[in-house]
Amino acid sequence: MTLSTGWLVDELVLRVPELRELYAEHLQDNGEILPHVLFWDFTQSIVSAYQGELSPPLDWRTAIEFIESAFGVVDEYAQGVISASFLSSLPYPGEPGAGIIEQLGPVLREELAIARGPSSESAS
Repeated sequence: MTLSTGWLVDELVLRVPELRELYAEHLQDNGEILPHVLFWDFTQSIVSAYQGELSPPLDWRTAIEFIESAFGVVDEYAQGVISASFLSSLPYPGEPGAGIIEQLGPVLREELAIARGPSSESAS
């Protein structure tokens, strides 16, 4: 894990403390932080929160806003974590929770279009 990826994870958990328990479970289960696995887990929780399925609720808007702002300042590896394990794990059009894509900022929407290819443009 790069220093930039460590910062990304730490800052996200700091800004969205509802993710702290998931982070702790991940660390206990794996003995270390596996950024791609952890961000997949975070994504599932963020999408569930968007759908109103989490109790207590998770501040999914803050999570997306932070990831959007962080994309431009983290290193290439951390950008890959965001692209491969957050964006690529978001629901596709027609799947439950797909409306979360409309909540992404311009940087993440552009990266999602790159990650999913030309057919994803109709989703954004």
